[in-house]
Amino acid sequence: MILVDTAAIGEISVALENPAICGFTTNPKLIAQAAGGDIISAGDYRAFCEKLCRFAGAERRIRHLMIQTIGSNAQTADLAAACLEQLAVAGSETSLKSLWIKLPPGMKDLRCIEELRRSGCKTLVTAVFTPSQALMAMESGADGIAVYFGRLMKNDAEWDRRLKTIVEIVRANNALLLLASLSMPALIAQSLAYSRDITVPPGLIPGLMDAPLSQAAMEEFSGFIETD
Repeated sequence: MILVDTAAIGEISVALENPAICGFTTNPKLIAQAAGGDIISAGDYRAFCEKLCRFAGAERRIRHLMIQTIGSNAQTADLAAACLEQLAVAGSETSLKSLWIKLPPGMKDLRCIEELRRSGCKTLVTAVFTPSQALMAMESGADGIAVYFGRLMKNDAEWDRRLKTIVEIVRANNALLLLASLSMPALIAQSLAYSRDITVPPGLIPGLMDAPLSQAAMEEFSGFIETD
């Protein structure tokens, strides 16, 4: 799975021109930026999430969309219900799309997981950095976790050992390990040793098929074709 990391509908639409991209993931910072500011009210945040879900419901190329919750457990349940409703309003085939609700790695938020899954949402515990967090998320029934790969590498000298343990925990539960914080091509290349499910900034997507050796090979082949 390759998701584009943005809340801007224009950027999502451009990213979807690449058939390898199957959806998008957001967070409060990205939504505030897409709404035109540095901060956003809770009401405007919910309205923007609903707008994204209407767009996703009408866009056949989107198979996965990830919306991050804010506030209390009751607000989380309300946001999930509103997002599901907007997908339905847009005529979405719910069996063809997965709405993921992203939860912070807190004990309070883990209590939302069962209710969210009953409602038809998938759950992703985000900003996971330790094996114990991964285990708690999995044992609470989460469908997946997100690890900020670039940030983990930068801030933890034992990042490789820690991440390998997280991989084992997630695989044992047949869950999703989404790697984020991939701000440059080198980080994307490194991340693929741990998971094939990643979220990528819009600007990096066009270069995912680039490789100097591939270009050289194509130029070599072109020499055998006589142009008219």
